[in-house]
Amino acid sequence: MGATVAIGMFDGLHIGHQRLIQQAIDDARANDRQCTVMTFAHHPMAVIAPDRQPTQLQRDEDRIAALSAIDGVDQVVPLHFHEGVRQMNADDFVRDIVVGRLEAEQVIVGANFRFGQDAKGTPEVIAKYVPITMADLCTVDGVIVSSTQIRDAIKTGWVERANEMLGRPHYLRSTVITGDQRGRTLGFPTANLDVRPEMTVPAIGVYAGLMHGAGYERVLTAVSIGYNTTFGHTPTLRVEAHLLDFDDDIYSELITIEFHHHLRGQERYPGKEALIEQLQKDCARTRELMS
Repeated sequence: MGATVAIGMFDGLHIGHQRLIQQAIDDARANDRQCTVMTFAHHPMAVIAPDRQPTQLQRDEDRIAALSAIDGVDQVVPLHFHEGVRQMNADDFVRDIVVGRLEAEQVIVGANFRFGQDAKGTPEVIAKYVPITMADLCTVDGVIVSSTQIRDAIKTGWVERANEMLGRPHYLRSTVITGDQRGRTLGFPTANLDVRPEMTVPAIGVYAGLMHGAGYERVLTAVSIGYNTTFGHTPTLRVEAHLLDFDDDIYSELITIEFHHHLRGQERYPGKEALIEQLQKDCARTRELMS
């Protein structure tokens, strides 16, 4: 059986990606074909120019799992990008992989799709071997939805706009590590996430969101991202999640923190009492927005 093949990195699996993949599903069903999604196991820039690799909107394993979970997708092929693949010319890539390995009878890609050696491959190259459809671009308030636009919104703290483009809340998934436990002494214990360089971390500030994982679902969360300026500058960026009405031990557990609303920027307070007062306000606002 031949396949309709959707090709892309699909970082974040945003609403544009979702529309493209649904188009592939519909085409496969209409033509009695398998729906295959071809992506990359890791971002090609990790091989081409590691210093210019963009941060991830999802961990690779989460992205591939999310693609596999889409109803109507029959298989996901995460291609490992290495020097051999990098050096393939565009025609060989289409003949050997897209048509040869994946048995493509129809290909669907985004409007800005490029591939092959030095990104010289264009949709026109694919069209020499197999019919191709260019998926329509999605826009939000006149802005074309892209992984780059979403990353930019997140890094400026505009998580609400990013979430519109993603079609879901942006999240960080990582393990809980031991912090300095100062929050507990203030009456606001926090779960500190292990922040990795590849993560797309929202701008410094405070956010309302939810925690999932470690056997729990939908725990209201006020998340602080910053450097603990009230108690002296900490050189390491911290993501500290205060889990409301929650006091269980989840150290070393893998959890997911969703970012739903930006509450405020980071501020330096004159002392502990002023900080506690603001934290109380942050928690009240989180309850109001998330309950």
